[in-house]
Amino acid sequence: MTINDAIKKANEGGYQGFESPSYVETAHASAFLDPAFWQSLGKAMGWEDERECPLPCCGGICPIDIPMWQSKWHNFIDHLAAGKDAESFFESL
Repeated sequence: MTINDAIKKANEGGYQGFESPSYVETAHASAFLDPAFWQSLGKAMGWEDERECPLPCCGGICPIDIPMWQSKWHNFIDHLAAGKDAESFFESL
């Protein structure tokens, strides 16, 4: 998936953060930190009823039980913190 695909999917899921096409070009960074973006993306991707742990340490037995959209959001932030770019994260979705 490309960044533009993710934006389109989030819009399909109800995200209201992009007011015009020109805004989309400059708004990636702030939108990707917006939980409403990830909730909307999750809705469009069918993650609504799925839950997962964002931590690689638990081996499937985990006390953290959060919605998948929130886990993906955490993983995105970790991806950026590791010095990687947004494009490569969305390509992995």
